[in-house]
Amino acid sequence: MLVSMILAWIAAISAAMAALKFIARKSGSKKLNLFFHKIHIPFGTILLITGLLHGILAGNMAGTEIADIQLASVLFTL
Repeated sequence: MLVSMILAWIAAISAAMAALKFIARKSGSKKLNLFFHKIHIPFGTILLITGLLHGILAGNMAGTEIADIQLASVLFTL
């Protein structure tokens, strides 16, 4: 399903952006660390929300219409 795929990509990008805070702290650059400190919590929040929505919508077939969505139709899949 396209919506689930989009949510997965948003979650992956948000995870990468939130992880950059750690890299910025290890680099020793105060300016870079301050910038990523400001965006760390918003990207973490986006990660939690999109990850949850992706998990709920995962398992629906690719051609599923909005009206035919089954919430958490297949749990614990890869």
